[in-house]
Amino acid sequence: FPHNAAGREIASLPARCLNQGCSWTGSIKEYEAQHEGRCEYERVQCEACQASILLKDKDRHNEKECEERTLNCKYCKVTSHFKDIKAHDEICLKFPLQCKDCGKKKIQREKFNDHLKSCIKSKSACPFSGVGCKSVIENGKLSDHEHSSTVEHLRLLLPRVLSLTRTHAETPESGEWQEDSGFGLYRAPEEGSGAAASNQSLDLDKKVNALENIVCVLNREVERSSITLEAFSHQHRLDQEKIENLSNRVRQLERTLTMRDLQISETEQLLRELQHCTYDGVFVWKITEFSRRRQEAM
Repeated sequence: FPHNAAGREIASLPARCLNQGCSWTGSIKEYEAQHEGRCEYERVQCEACQASILLKDKDRHNEKECEERTLNCKYCKVTSHFKDIKAHDEICLKFPLQCKDCGKKKIQREKFNDHLKSCIKSKSACPFSGVGCKSVIENGKLSDHEHSSTVEHLRLLLPRVLSLTRTHAETPESGEWQEDSGFGLYRAPEEGSGAAASNQSLDLDKKVNALENIVCVLNREVERSSITLEAFSHQHRLDQEKIENLSNRVRQLERTLTMRDLQISETEQLLRELQHCTYDGVFVWKITEFSRRRQEAM
């Protein structure tokens, strides 16, 4: 059975902490009650990365140093390991990007492609680059380029359309009789060659239809441009008429000003003449029937 007196004597013996850097001293009883397992200089093992760290540095290690710690992406809030966070940033759909063309910032990666399509400063090749147009224009000026280069685009398309039309016309249809150049006779095409020619004809038909659609679109653009040009011409005529009316008004005002200048000149001449006039003299008042009036007055 335990010896209580010996236990009390042992508990009162002096003790000190053996952890390097710790200066704690006291009794064995105080060590067991207050310091054991709580010493800041005690080395413990990280549960995630198994590294040996001081107890006082455990919180800082878990938050900032542990290679196996988990973090939440500040953009999409997805949880990932610290060592994978940079790789996650490369695929994070909410990660903010900056458009190098217009300079706009904080564009989410999932919306960046849509921004490039609508960005007025983003440059791309002309839709007619496949037929020879070498222009690279901004999205905001694409409509202006298509309107101003309609004739050039038609000129580039014309040889392609004519070539396909000529090839289509020269390709024999399946089932037609062809001349055998070796014997000067006519014979039906072989079954395999007829199928190949039919497939080639279908491909050419598709290409011709596609080019015809493009030509139709360009024709509509030409018609739209013609309507716009006609509207501009009409507006120009209206502006010319307005300018002519204003010119007539200006000429009328100039004539009015000339008349006013003449009147002012005449008035000034009259004033100069009046300056040389004098009114000194004797006023003569003629009274008719003076004798009768005098008699009546007396």
